[in-house]
Amino acid sequence: MLRTPHLGLIAACLLLCTLPAGCASTPDVGVRDDYRSARVRSVAVVPFYASGTFGMPTAHFEPLRMAYQAQAMAWLEDMGFEVIAPDALENHLRERELWEIFDEGVALHGSLHRYFEPVDDQTEPRVEVLTLRTINEQDALPADTLLVGQIVYHSRGICRQSPSSFTRYARTSSTADAPTEFPRPCVISHFQAKLIDTRTGHTMWFNRMYREFYSRQLNEDITQRNIARTIADTLGDGSGLTELLADDTAPTSEASAVRPD
Repeated sequence: MLRTPHLGLIAACLLLCTLPAGCASTPDVGVRDDYRSARVRSVAVVPFYASGTFGMPTAHFEPLRMAYQAQAMAWLEDMGFEVIAPDALENHLRERELWEIFDEGVALHGSLHRYFEPVDDQTEPRVEVLTLRTINEQDALPADTLLVGQIVYHSRGICRQSPSSFTRYARTSSTADAPTEFPRPCVISHFQAKLIDTRTGHTMWFNRMYREFYSRQLNEDITQRNIARTIADTLGDGSGLTELLADDTAPTSEASAVRPD
């Protein structure tokens, strides 16, 4: 994908403007205030999604989606969470004849920022919130928390402008032989994730990352390294997610998370 100076800036701004109030604001990151006392033991991972394939054939995009998903599950396990993979989540719900309800109700297409949030001017919850509450009332989910991830944008091509000029949460890396000036070859990964309380259907934790990796020669190894670093930046140290991890002294129970009252 070739990014011209004009289109590159427009594309970046449009991606960031999927947030309410436009490019001037970003959503709250880290643990939400209502959940600072919560302690999580296990997390079920919902299949990661994207709003499109970013110009790639589906056959090429699907392995990319799986790479993001696999990296996230590995990070959760390394941090100490018990991880329930997407296929295990689906099988669990199919056995209870609830997968279709889940799949249709938690059908995410737009920016993850707007899902799983309270809506002050509506009397009824959003459909994904209502779906989780309904299934949770049947005690049919394998964990009390879900991790939802969105690949906001991904490309491999030419970057012509520093990402610091259009987002405050960009990070960059480069190989030793990478050109020092723009334009230069790059891989772009833009990802965001939420941890969801299935009892309320609302967000417990949220974070996002935009990362560019520069190298004179782009290849699959560079792509995978950038995906891995993007996931690490989103979920790892400094993201706040480990604040929710139940420690060894936490009381054991059948619940996966001890939630706030």
